Amino acid sequence: WRWNIFDFMLVILQVIEVLGLVFTSYERSSGPSTNMSFLRVLRFLRLLRILRLVRLMQFIGELNAIISSVANSLRSLFWTGLLLLLIMYIMGVIFAQTTVSYKVGVYGEPTEAGSQELSHYWGSLTRSMLSLYQAILGGLDWDDLARPLAEFVSPYMALLFCLYVGFALLAGMNVITGVFVESAREKAEEGKRNEFM
Repeated sequence: WRWNIFDFMLVILQVIEVLGLVFTSYERSSGPSTNMSFLRVLRFLRLLRILRLVRLMQFIGELNAIISSVANSLRSLFWTGLLLLLIMYIMGVIFAQTTVSYKVGVYGEPTEAGSQELSHYWGSLTRSMLSLYQAILGGLDWDDLARPLAEFVSPYMALLFCLYVGFALLAGMNVITGVFVESAREKAEEGKRNEFM
């Protein structure tokens, strides 16, 4: 019966909005413009109709299980994201420091092309972390990122980059997937046990 009251209130708000639009269009055609902020608030409250979909979740068990699994995996997602951020930070420091060392001349006489290409992908810590993030999620090709390291700094730096990508994709992402699947499975079993009691 509470949902019926909620539906009734939504209908009342819709009627008030329609009446407000009718009266303001009448006033606009015959007089000065009025303040529409009240109607904007009513229009925003109309979005509450979306909450009616919440009650449908109890009838669709699979959807409810998926949503609760995702919600229960958010804690694992946070810690996994933090771990990936830490790994990207460590590797970003290494590659940004390598770029600065190249510009200073540690790896031989720096060229303008080498400085420019290295700076584009590895010039700062934030840019290095972005390049590492794009590398593991497919935003940039590995060769585009490894080639300047191998060409201007050292092939070992390109190898280090490839090891990072291999570790992040093969080990990291598979472990992340396993953690989420295990968490979702545990929560689904817990939900079934609670349902039977």
